[in-house]
Amino acid sequence: MNKRGETNCRACDRELGPTILNLGHQPLSNELISQPKNGDIEAWPLEFKICSFCKLGQIGEFATPSRIFSTYTYFSSTSTHWLAHSEEFAKKIIEKMDLNRKSLVLEIASNDGYMLQYFQKFGIGVLGIEPAKNVAEIAINKGIPTDVDFFGYEKANELIENGNVPNLVICNNVVAHVPDINDFFKGLATLVNQGSIVSIEAPSLLEMLKGNMFDTIYHEHFSYLSVNAIQYLCDEYEISLQEVEKIPTHGGSIRYWLSKKNSKDIKVESASKELSIGINDKDLHEQFRIKSERAILEFKNWINHNRGSVLGFGAAAKATVLLNAAQIDSNDMQYVIDSNAYKQGKFIPGCNIEIVKPIIGYNSNPKKIIVFPWNIANEVSKQIHDEYPKFQGEIWKAIPTMTQI
Repeated sequence: MNKRGETNCRACDRELGPTILNLGHQPLSNELISQPKNGDIEAWPLEFKICSFCKLGQIGEFATPSRIFSTYTYFSSTSTHWLAHSEEFAKKIIEKMDLNRKSLVLEIASNDGYMLQYFQKFGIGVLGIEPAKNVAEIAINKGIPTDVDFFGYEKANELIENGNVPNLVICNNVVAHVPDINDFFKGLATLVNQGSIVSIEAPSLLEMLKGNMFDTIYHEHFSYLSVNAIQYLCDEYEISLQEVEKIPTHGGSIRYWLSKKNSKDIKVESASKELSIGINDKDLHEQFRIKSERAILEFKNWINHNRGSVLGFGAAAKATVLLNAAQIDSNDMQYVIDSNAYKQGKFIPGCNIEIVKPIIGYNSNPKKIIVFPWNIANEVSKQIHDEYPKFQGEIWKAIPTMTQI
């Protein structure tokens, strides 16, 4: 198996230093199982490192991308929060770039068409690239043109040859999922050199460290992006990092704007500020490890104290990571509820907790509910009370520490 992210940096290929956080052997977080499995399960090391040279956070590569992404259980349209964010972005960028019926918007990892539908509504041409066939088919059935494929240098050239040079390329929460980040940026650079503008959204590595967001570390996330890492890759492929925006999604994210090289250069201000805050600070890394291990133990003790009376909300990848790290199983928690019908009736790998419709979970009369997608905990709390007004118990989240909402 490829050693990218394990011994050598997947961006700059320099040798990586010691592991910052070891979350043990874990199953693929989104590979839900159809029935409980006892005994040994397929699990791989989950060890987080940061390259001291280019400042890219990363984990080792143990499962193939085709296995991880050929069928996927996450559908962006199930999140009202994410739909609202996407619609707001679309309206803003249509005005900012003066997009019209002659324009083409390309989204990489376009999922079920959650974003492109808002551009299409204004008559703007759209094209999605989505490797998960089951997810892409939903978009296609909505009338959103979608290629079932991975994106890289070869795909970029194919787009150009077919006359599909986009005005805008959207890469929302996809770069982290790319094993060969150099091939991906080579593809982006190929489109940029044809005049495309690129927007990348990704959780901030610095915010992840400061906010103790260890449950966002899982095998489907090969990389964890910093301004410095993006700047390094832009320099390598001779494209310009034009703008950096802080946005609130996922507990603190950054939107990067990429274009052709010109006189404008922001790298000194943004990248240097990130370094001054301490992204390469060994004390910050150590505090991240200590706080993460403490949070896992705190969650485990809380579950043990409330065994059998806790309902989980949201079968997100975060849930798989936290439950497996704390060694919680179906003896401790009976159900996790999720509105995604694709996940219902399946079980969380490694802990055999069943995923059910919300009504089934609510009818089990839980005393407490733990919200795994903590980044939208307030929205979820309102949703719970709307769906289950009889619930008089407590609603909690575990990140950065156990907190009642």
